[in-house]
Amino acid sequence: MGESARHAHGGISSEDFLNAETILSAINLKEEQTVLDVGCGEGNFSLAASNIVGECGIVFAVDINPASINILRKVIADENIGNIVTFTADVAKHIPVADNAVDVCLMINVLHGFVANHETADVMREISRVLRRHGTLVIVDFKKLDTVVGPPLSLRLSPAEVEEECLKHGFAADALVDVGPYSYQATFIKT
Repeated sequence: MGESARHAHGGISSEDFLNAETILSAINLKEEQTVLDVGCGEGNFSLAASNIVGECGIVFAVDINPASINILRKVIADENIGNIVTFTADVAKHIPVADNAVDVCLMINVLHGFVANHETADVMREISRVLRRHGTLVIVDFKKLDTVVGPPLSLRLSPAEVEEECLKHGFAADALVDVGPYSYQATFIKT
């Protein structure tokens, strides 16, 4: 696939139509947990997770876009946040986190891009490597409906398609809920 045909990671922020605190409380995120936010963008979910996991928890925020990571780093510095570690990285190649170090992995509105770029197997392999056994994978993505926000309909995945991808990579389905007019949340457990 030529570079020009690739799905460009990055788009509008989900902050305007997803409530990070509501989603994170629904997955029962706890103090002292370790979170990986894949494709964190400017850090809406990373910052919310940071508040929940507290000083003894840690949030790894990773994005391929250096500009997004730099915005998050500025917020971290301005607000003196000590439990978020940021990385600029291509998660399809390597997530700079130790094996079995993560309790919860967040993929907020990013899976469709990895599927479009045929990177799903590589990304899931890396997530599986860093996620502890029985760790939680939380995928929020756009409903497969023609809506005013989100990627083209041809790039959207139904919950059944997301489940199929996750099952192929050693995850068991846990829960599926609507999280607003444009998105759903599918939760999986690493087996």
